[in-house]
Amino acid sequence: MLGLKAANEVERLLPLFEKENPNDKRPREAVEAIRAWAQGKRKLGMAEVRKLSLGSHAAARGVKFVNDIYKKAIVEQGFGEGSVPINTLYTEPETLFAEPLAAQSTSGSNLMTVGVSHDTLLTVGWLDLSKGPLVLHVPDFSGRYYSVQFTDPFDVDFAYVGTRVTGTGAGDCLITGPAWKGIVPQGMRQISSPNNSVLVLGRVLVDNDSDVSAAYNLSKQIQLAPLSQR
Repeated sequence: MLGLKAANEVERLLPLFEKENPNDKRPREAVEAIRAWAQGKRKLGMAEVRKLSLGSHAAARGVKFVNDIYKKAIVEQGFGEGSVPINTLYTEPETLFAEPLAAQSTSGSNLMTVGVSHDTLLTVGWLDLSKGPLVLHVPDFSGRYYSVQFTDPFDVDFAYVGTRVTGTGAGDCLITGPAWKGIVPQGMRQISSPNNSVLVLGRVLVDNDSDVSAAYNLSKQIQLAPLSQR
């Protein structure tokens, strides 16, 4: 079960990798082998597992995945409404969530639709903390599942805010860069980033088709602002 789940999770990102590296089949070969093993359709010896693992790691090292793919999608391409400015958040429109193929812009990135689970509404942003900390505000989700993930340029998820970590109540978090030495305002939780560049991925659960608007309204209330403006 764990092998199959891992294969499914990795496969969600393969179209993004393969778009930038169309001739590198190593990650897909590894995913297909793990899935076949998990389903009992194939046997894997230690030598083959090692070969698949080393090949996938080598492929990952060959591309700055977060910088080259996510930053380009957010800051340069955008999602059909122009590029998303640094230190702001963009929430997946209701129409795109409901009809991902029909509503997908031909001019924007397909990050919102390719390989994405269709039970959470996405919010994305690219942060530059070199000019100072940012405050992330989350509303009261009243028990609804949500998650805000923080990832550095080396594809390391270094912090989370959300149901499983901080609960579903309203609150503010201070996102600071590696050189910041200030005082965290009272009532705020500090998130210390190891790098000034940060990918933010927010997910809000959508229970059913009639719940999309409610999930969207909550997602739009996840907001960023410079500490200097608070």
